[in-house]
Amino acid sequence: MNLPPRNFSTPASTNSRCVTGNNTKVKLKSAFLAAIVTCFSVNTATAFEELNEPQTLIYDTSHLEKTSAGSTIAYDYAYVNNSSDETIEDKVLLSIKKERDDTNRDVSIIFLSDERKLHLPDFNNRRGNPVIIGMLEHLAQTMGNETGGGALYFRNRIKDKLADDSLEIVQTGDKSKFSFSPFINDPYVADRVALTESVITIAFSDEVPGQLLSIEYVSGPSKNPEATRKLEFSGVQPE
Repeated sequence: MNLPPRNFSTPASTNSRCVTGNNTKVKLKSAFLAAIVTCFSVNTATAFEELNEPQTLIYDTSHLEKTSAGSTIAYDYAYVNNSSDETIEDKVLLSIKKERDDTNRDVSIIFLSDERKLHLPDFNNRRGNPVIIGMLEHLAQTMGNETGGGALYFRNRIKDKLADDSLEIVQTGDKSKFSFSPFINDPYVADRVALTESVITIAFSDEVPGQLLSIEYVSGPSKNPEATRKLEFSGVQPE
């Protein structure tokens, strides 16, 4: 698949650009991922002219204010391929290292294991939940690996779609969720139904530590999906 080269940018609703360097080769995988995550979670004060509701939930919400130093928030990861019957189960662990104030925390992440593992940096003085950014990056890298197109394009398409003001938040009690399809009418993946009809759904709740309930990616037609990848809150490990 031939995809157009694009710099890693903030969403299309702004003129701000975030790049890792036009001709720079980053040798250390962890350093490269640190740069990516920094861009994906770029400071909202400089990156966005105005946030829509989904962007606010992801980038500008105090997800960590109900967390305590010494605790670890656990998420279950599940992959199911309906064509091959392949299944994978894994974990993501968000450790709260230090309470800076009422909302901000120093945290570290163990994001999956084995060949799936993302070597993410520690996040200091953060109020947002970096697991959200980690999962979106995992999806972008997975799409790149499966198509041979590289993660850069898919990362940008996800960010661009999050800037779409037509996205709607569904509110049920303390739960908020929204769904979006990053690749509808995308000419560069038009021959890949698994992508053009894919849906990402992100759900939040004020009642769980870290506020993230789940992120689910369903590829292919909704009535007969090709595969699903889901990250879901499973509980808090005590101090």
